Amino acid sequence: MNLKTCPFCGSPAEIKEQSYYGRTMYRVSCTKCHCSTELVPTGINLLNNEEITIEAAQSRAVSLWQTRATYGTV
Repeated sequence: MNLKTCPFCGSPAEIKEQSYYGRTMYRVSCTKCHCSTELVPTGINLLNNEEITIEAAQSRAVSLWQTRATYGTV
């Protein structure tokens, strides 16, 4: 996966796996300043009862990281 560099310091980023209360979650984080995306959980989505796979959670975290603001638009 070719992640964009950090929008704040320009350093490389990596996908991180974390576990909270038995639930695996993913985020993309800068290797230097540690800014990151929100945590994206795996398992059952309680809002629509659909299962979020590991691949889907990782893909969502990457999508959040790769999305950058555009300046000059409202």
